[in-house]
Amino acid sequence: MTMRNSQEFETVNGRLVNLKLNGLPKGMKLWYGQDIGVEEDKVLDEKWNAVRLMFAEPDSFWRACWIRTEEDEWCLMEPTHFQLQMSDSYQNFRWNYYNKPRQAKASTAAALLILRDTMYGDSIKSTIVAQKREVCDELMDRIIDAYERMDPIVVNPLKKGTKATRERIEFANGNSITTITVGAKGPGVGLSRSRYLITEGCEMEAHIIRDLTGKLLPGINKRPNARLIWETTPGAFGSQMYNLWQKAWAPKPGQFSRFNGVFFKWWEDPSYVLRDQNTGELLELGPLTEEEQAFMDSHPGCTRHHVYFRRVEIQGTFDGSIDGFNNKYPPGALDGWSTTKEQVFDGAAVTYLKEMRERSAEIDEIE
Repeated sequence: MTMRNSQEFETVNGRLVNLKLNGLPKGMKLWYGQDIGVEEDKVLDEKWNAVRLMFAEPDSFWRACWIRTEEDEWCLMEPTHFQLQMSDSYQNFRWNYYNKPRQAKASTAAALLILRDTMYGDSIKSTIVAQKREVCDELMDRIIDAYERMDPIVVNPLKKGTKATRERIEFANGNSITTITVGAKGPGVGLSRSRYLITEGCEMEAHIIRDLTGKLLPGINKRPNARLIWETTPGAFGSQMYNLWQKAWAPKPGQFSRFNGVFFKWWEDPSYVLRDQNTGELLELGPLTEEEQAFMDSHPGCTRHHVYFRRVEIQGTFDGSIDGFNNKYPPGALDGWSTTKEQVFDGAAVTYLKEMRERSAEIDEIE
């Protein structure tokens, strides 16, 4: 039998051998759904094999999950270009900061990683953090949908007498997924967790981000096998979210960041194009302007169909504002961050403004 990436394995005495668990996070011990006190060697071979196959590659579990498509149909998940970047980063790093464009489907993928680790891990409690209750509810709905539609052989049981809800999912071994809605108040974070998903951090108020970093991050640092996913589109220039990203992506000499920064280049993803609603064929919208041609030439992997998408979004969704588009679909890793006046700067301008602010601070100290 051959798996993705040409991994080969065989069955000996009913169990898979030579199967590399390339998707198993470092330090994570597997739970096969057996009752407390039952040893691993007593687990049915079929169940043992099924659980281990979920960790053959970083994206294996996703491919066993049913999701609802934009056409309102159910299908097995086929990871996108962005999601594969996410799975590789999550596999190799404990602290992950994903700078994403709009409609990147990052939140769904991240929520399912939380489900995977919580359902199969030994002693893992997870929390999803969002600004709004409806965002938490939507992510928990996606987790529940995936869980309830999975092949029964790969599903680990819930705690007896409970069912999966938007507020809490608890498994038979004590693992759980809960949510925190921060709203306009500081997050009420108590006990440390092994997994955190913080979605759209740039939508949160500055004091909330300070509370999150002050209460959550120290706990993650103390737990050597804990993991954090922080995914967001760009927000305000000079904010704590910006500073966290800048240090993760392009640290200055002497700076250190625990985060691994991953920038999703929207123009490399084949979904950011326009298609005919009836035929599915790529739309042709004529010649490119000089500015559009320059954009395509300066962004390897970008096609004219990506530029057509950009054109229509700028003209329609963003009322002709390139800055507005760049805030939601950043053209570079340090681009798209806005000032209080809703201006959006490219990386060079942001760097200049940051250096100017630092020079001003130095002058104030001298005076």
